Amino acid sequence: MREFGYEEARTEKIIRPQKPQSGAEFDLWVTKKSARWQRKHFVQIRRYQAIECNDGMLMTTSDECWRDFVAYSFLEDYYDKKTDSLKRWLVGTAGFTDNHTEKVLEYCWIHPFWRGKGLLRYAWPKFSERFGLFHVSHPQSNAMRGFLMSVGHQEPGQVLELAQPTA
Repeated sequence: MREFGYEEARTEKIIRPQKPQSGAEFDLWVTKKSARWQRKHFVQIRRYQAIECNDGMLMTTSDECWRDFVAYSFLEDYYDKKTDSLKRWLVGTAGFTDNHTEKVLEYCWIHPFWRGKGLLRYAWPKFSERFGLFHVSHPQSNAMRGFLMSVGHQEPGQVLELAQPTA
């Protein structure tokens, strides 16, 4: 696999949105059955997150790596100079492990230029629709903890404590 952009991100701190293959579009949900070119771009986004978070999580395009893995595409219109047109570029991804007994949001990363624009809030109902209740892995950034509180996320098996009325 060509290491496009990785060295540039690691050494020069340049992070680029990922454009789709010529004449193609990204799927909203990418799985083991998706085209390898799509998985390659998700691996690149995951590498960006690993650089930013210094977490060392490795990911490849192999079928084994994607066996129980599902990724959501954060897509935004982006101008392509070469074709003089708008295309839906990958600006972030949320990766889930789905082994049919436990669902876990393993990571969520959005390009810094697109953060705070409501992409995750818009996608959250889609996550719930697809997975029902799911765990959110740790560590979590302060921003993610705040977001989880704002949407009322409840971990599977978690009992919410209701405030007791005061006399």
